Amino acid sequence: MTYARVIAKSLADKAADGDYQAARELCDRIEGRPRQALDVVVDIDLRSRCDTAFHAVLKFAQENNLKMSPAQAVAWIVAREPRAEQLLADLIEVQPDEH
Repeated sequence: MTYARVIAKSLADKAADGDYQAARELCDRIEGRPRQALDVVVDIDLRSRCDTAFHAVLKFAQENNLKMSPAQAVAWIVAREPRAEQLLADLIEVQPDEH
């Protein structure tokens, strides 16, 4: 008998006698630990759509000879989709202001 089998038998015996920790360890080894739920904070699709909208708004403004800064483009998008503010905040800092 291997050491692993001796340990498994010992755990099984302890679990059968009511040892909660042994039962838990045995179940974790046999069935695997339960998966933990994770909350995803960033909506990747929303980020992509906001980024696309940002560039489209600036392109539209440029093609129509409208003066629009990156901050104004973000404000225009946020007025229509409030969740975009946090997602596009970094674009305001990176883009130079074009007044």
